[in-house]
Amino acid sequence: MYMHILADGRGSPQPACFRNPSCAHKSMYGTIGNTSSSVPNARGPIKRVSEFRWFLLSIHITSLFRVNVVFFSIQVKLVYIYIYIFASQII
Repeated sequence: MYMHILADGRGSPQPACFRNPSCAHKSMYGTIGNTSSSVPNARGPIKRVSEFRWFLLSIHITSLFRVNVVFFSIQVKLVYIYIYIFASQII
């Protein structure tokens, strides 16, 4: 807890962030890290939900890519097998 020092030297019960909109220690929404943004809800719940959606979408895309690579390697192996069978029939 940061005490807000008043002009006469007494400390008020509110934390220092209570009056400072660019403070980085807000309890509910607030900013993360030491930023000087004047927007009080810079990384609020909506922003976090959209970041989480992008995170899930990136996981989904990478998993599709991995599955695609696995299927591609299986196809390449099948092509090699077909070429081997075809060559053995010719010889």
